[in-house]
Amino acid sequence: MVLVSCEWSEGSHTQVYIDHSNGIELIMDHLIERSYKKIALCLGNPDSGVGKIRKNAFYEFVDKSKIIHLKEWYFEKKYSFEDGRAVMNDLYGLSALPRAIVVGNDYVAAGIIHQAKLLNVKVPEDLAVTGFDNQSISEAMGITTIDQPIHQLGIEVIKTIDSLINSQHKIVGNTLPLQLISRQST
Repeated sequence: MVLVSCEWSEGSHTQVYIDHSNGIELIMDHLIERSYKKIALCLGNPDSGVGKIRKNAFYEFVDKSKIIHLKEWYFEKKYSFEDGRAVMNDLYGLSALPRAIVVGNDYVAAGIIHQAKLLNVKVPEDLAVTGFDNQSISEAMGITTIDQPIHQLGIEVIKTIDSLINSQHKIVGNTLPLQLISRQST
């Protein structure tokens, strides 16, 4: 059996894995290098495996660094461009604004940037925005994001299955690296 998962699973089965925790670390390091210290978080499903990993990685990073994060800067169950617009409206209505926001997908990040422009909030001067996934919208809108090697994931799964079938060679785990794509939004 080969397990393809967004989170590491204990056991002796063969796995191909994407390290979402590392993706959050790459984003946070990038923001810190650019002197952003007040950082918000916006996720999709906080109860999914990926959501839990990303949320835990973010708060672990906040705990061990000098990052400022207020509870009203946390958003969840945001999936669409329209959700991003609503997040930006919510941020705009707060008395204390973050300087950056880490977003769980590129479409929500795009909605935040779009609404920020309508509210005359300059990106990245007033608010840096990062996405996740490296969807085509992130390139079109200049969004700093994390590239997930989805195509490579498929290739590695096929190679792993082939190896198991042909040589019975057991591969315990294969973690694929994520890459930060730095663009104009940070």
